[in-house]
Amino acid sequence: MVVTRSGKSTAAVTAKLPPEILYHIFQYFCSHCCNEYNWPFGPPPGSKEAQDTRTLLNLCRVSRSFRNVAQEILFHSFDPDYPRPSSRCNHWTRRLEPFLQTVAARPDLARSVKAVFLSRYLYENLDFWQSRKAFQDCVRALGKSLWKMFREVHKDSRSPVKQVFFLSHISLGAMDIWLPEIPPPASEKFFPELFSVLVAIVPNLAHLAISKSSSCRQMPRHWDVRPELLDFLGVDCISIKTIETHAPLENLLRRCPKLETCITDGWHDFPDMPTVKHLHLRHTDSLITLSCVNATDNLYEAIDIPRLHDSLEVLHLEARYLTPLPSLTKFDKLKYLFLDTHGIYGMVPVNQSPLYSQSVAKILPRNIVNLSVSSCFHTQDRWERDLCESLASEEDLFPALESVTSNEEISRKDLAELCDRLGLGWSHKDSGPQMDKSCQIFVGHFQVFGHKSLQAFLALITFLINGICEWSSTFQVNNLSC
Repeated sequence: MVVTRSGKSTAAVTAKLPPEILYHIFQYFCSHCCNEYNWPFGPPPGSKEAQDTRTLLNLCRVSRSFRNVAQEILFHSFDPDYPRPSSRCNHWTRRLEPFLQTVAARPDLARSVKAVFLSRYLYENLDFWQSRKAFQDCVRALGKSLWKMFREVHKDSRSPVKQVFFLSHISLGAMDIWLPEIPPPASEKFFPELFSVLVAIVPNLAHLAISKSSSCRQMPRHWDVRPELLDFLGVDCISIKTIETHAPLENLLRRCPKLETCITDGWHDFPDMPTVKHLHLRHTDSLITLSCVNATDNLYEAIDIPRLHDSLEVLHLEARYLTPLPSLTKFDKLKYLFLDTHGIYGMVPVNQSPLYSQSVAKILPRNIVNLSVSSCFHTQDRWERDLCESLASEEDLFPALESVTSNEEISRKDLAELCDRLGLGWSHKDSGPQMDKSCQIFVGHFQVFGHKSLQAFLALITFLINGICEWSSTFQVNNLSC
């Protein structure tokens, strides 16, 4: 390839760019740096992800200075994005294992990992021998002996799978990999060990997400860590602040003293989580079946517990199929709330009497700051009339309320006039149930739309450098003249 004069000029200019500036520019290709993972249920419909792994990989090949910066940003998150395999080529094989081997060999990249996303496709396609190699590499990188670990963790176990997984010099005999007619051990036999070493090898892990799958609900214990293994590794505290899971990861949650955000389906009881400030409960169509077996009562019992009354600040409650909603007046610290008006008034026509004689005055806490609601034709007028009466009450029910976010425009003139008189902001968003921008945990979000070509990116850098060089030259001349 012939290098033109402009190409040489661009390469020379980009070589002078400080790593700090490169870091800030490369962040635009990272979903973690753009705060996309702060959305509790993913970005709203129509949004394009900022994560551009291919561009970050290409940047690693440009030069050594580019590689040092782009590689660190590339490892901010382990988030494989492949569709469900429908062809002979399975894209989910050997994804987690090489990642673990890389962070075991590169402690600097291990410290860069901030978010990890796991799915059942990764779980089901784990290779036993590759997983064993990755596990042993991580244990050695942590400075521990595999033999001592096996004696401590599985001292009473006679499982040949466990022995082979921990100790390299032992073979499976009849289950050897060279016998193709014998299937290798299933993932459930060794995933707890692999999961444990994963959370141990990345010291700055702040966001852990485990995708929902029906098959994993039948064996949720396989997703949890082994406490004996973490004890041997000396991991008492895990730095996770946000966790997305449907499985009861009791062993993991006990070691997360910094946990602030929990995103779950509400299928299980909540363990003691005194530091949780943001609780997101995901209710989908599949929860209709659970409501027939008293799952609703268990869910509300999990929310309405004294330890959350004095600490919970944000609650995202999608309860369009769960009625009636419980009263949230006991939550003194609750400031940001999302709810569905179906849970208050029921799904009955407007011309009929309300199925549930509840109102926002009986449900909302006094210190609410931002209220986000999702309503429809059947509940819109009833919800606006109820809110108008509550705001006009002489009791001053919600003195701290600053804004209301709704998927519908205000249809009542008296409510619009009352909001103007009280200085209450009303935001209309029809992109789905999302919280207001005043609550940064939900929408601390920056999007980069489209894919950036490397040529355009280098042109941008050249433009920035030329501006910096001109400013630097002017600054030096001014200093000399002084």
